[in-house]
Amino acid sequence: MFTGKEKQLQALLDEYTASGVECGCQLAVYHKGKLLYDLASGYTDDSKKEKITSDTLFPVFSAGKSVVTVLMLLLKQEKVFDIDEPVSLYWKEFGKNGKEKITIRHILNHTSGLHNAPEHLKFEDYYKWDVFCNALADAAPATPPGEQQFYHGYTYATLCGKIAEEATGKPLLELIQEKICKPLGITDLYFNLPEEKYVSTAKIQDPTGNEAFLSHNKPYVLSGMNPSTNCCTNARSLGRMYTALLPSGADGTVLLTEDTIDEAVRFAFDPEKAFSPIKAERKQFGLGFVRFGEKGSPFRHFGQTGAVGSEGIADRETELVMAFTKNQNIPGKPIPEVRNKIAAVLGLPERK
Repeated sequence: MFTGKEKQLQALLDEYTASGVECGCQLAVYHKGKLLYDLASGYTDDSKKEKITSDTLFPVFSAGKSVVTVLMLLLKQEKVFDIDEPVSLYWKEFGKNGKEKITIRHILNHTSGLHNAPEHLKFEDYYKWDVFCNALADAAPATPPGEQQFYHGYTYATLCGKIAEEATGKPLLELIQEKICKPLGITDLYFNLPEEKYVSTAKIQDPTGNEAFLSHNKPYVLSGMNPSTNCCTNARSLGRMYTALLPSGADGTVLLTEDTIDEAVRFAFDPEKAFSPIKAERKQFGLGFVRFGEKGSPFRHFGQTGAVGSEGIADRETELVMAFTKNQNIPGKPIPEVRNKIAAVLGLPERK
């Protein structure tokens, strides 16, 4: 069903990079635990001096949130914490200024009210782990906990990561290596990119000069620590993590049980109350994951997208996983046209 599509998919990538609509892209496709396709096209930047390979690292923005989501679900599964417990049970400094009743579930389903980064911080401070964590511990929620769902763009994975640290007594990066990367043999996934990797990492391109995007080419973001937005990885590694969430696992290694995924992809909040200033699909959040697809199959597809267009998505019915990375921002088109053409070839839902 999914075999024999390599030439068609490579031609799609090449069409969009050759035309200049896209600069560089990767596509990894897994089926029932096995890597079917690991494709690359285009260039690391608009100078066109260095070609993209399957090993090239990309800043994937919010697509990296899924890594921390998987970690939190693993810790829940291991009974390190109950997600209906208050955050302050583990993170003592958090329990003040109206946050006393915020639970771990409120963080995971984006209803904590802490969707805004503290106003007194500079953008550079978002990538200083202790500075940002301390500011969030002092913050007051913008909306009452549990009452409205706002996408926690910069705060989600920092809040989750700090909870994980406090609950286990281990640094977040150590936990990610221990629980996710080492069991799966993933070596190309970073939240604090080593300096020697800068030169071979794809550069974000934006014709409008938007600093929110272009900052992800700079050392303070690349080597900083805000797992909500500064993951650098490739499609093969991102896809391998997702395929380990399905029954066949990644070459047999399964991270999360079907019961855990069942809970993670249920509606975590009343969709009539859910609200997002970004896009309608944010109303589809479960516990950390975005639910994709039509209303008739609400639990089948899940994943996480990122600014500029990188994405991971899993299909529970077919055990198909697609991971897509890119480095060209297209103003006014947050959903890449090539993404939906790839999805059509693979039978995955269109993003609208």
